[in-house]
Amino acid sequence: MLRIVVLLLTLATSFNVFADEAIGRVILSLGENHAENLRGEMRTLKRDSVVFEKERLLTSKRGRLHIRFNDGSTINLKPDSKLQLSRYRYREEQPEDGVAVFQLMRGGLRTISGKIGKADPDRYRFQTVLATIGIRGTEYEIYLCDRRCSEKNKVIQGVAGGVDQGGIVIDTPVGGADLDPGKYFEMERGATAFRLTDERPAMLSIGDSKPEPKPEPVVVECDESSDGGQGQDPFQIWSDCKVRS
Repeated sequence: MLRIVVLLLTLATSFNVFADEAIGRVILSLGENHAENLRGEMRTLKRDSVVFEKERLLTSKRGRLHIRFNDGSTINLKPDSKLQLSRYRYREEQPEDGVAVFQLMRGGLRTISGKIGKADPDRYRFQTVLATIGIRGTEYEIYLCDRRCSEKNKVIQGVAGGVDQGGIVIDTPVGGADLDPGKYFEMERGATAFRLTDERPAMLSIGDSKPEPKPEPVVVECDESSDGGQGQDPFQIWSDCKVRS
């Protein structure tokens, strides 16, 4: 009897250690970002914070979060996004037994698959309420836009995605498709079909970093009587010129 009790305690301890292992680490955190566990407890995510299986990751309206997982895969969450780390198992010595299942509940992300997807693509997938994404060793993006998002950004309410490298397999209640690099899909909530396109849907641009405006070129006009500066005082040269915006 004592031997059975000891065995059960050992198994329970092993399970708890495995369950509490970090599955990834924050590489970059901009703005107010948080992780929420199954008990509803929240903690702030900063650079070098770790994340765990079953947690939900939430970015603020101006937040951005870059996570690197144990198998080398990465996820870049856009502002105002929510991601459930539904299931994740990985051991360096047995990558073929790894599994990664993520659920995008709101907002968007860009991701690069790692060793789990390379060893067995069927064991790595993303889920949304409208579509499930499988991979073929890839880099891709997804965005899930609810009614509030649709009204705010003047785009359809639904889901969109696209491939940068590799390929993805999309599966929806109204059909599926394989997408190669440079290809995109878009599906409106309640639609009976989805759209395939070569152009990046507007939904995928939500939350993109805006490039800094380029400075206007400075044009200097000089008096035509100037001899180009030969034999003149340099200060006199500039006195004969003016800047035109």
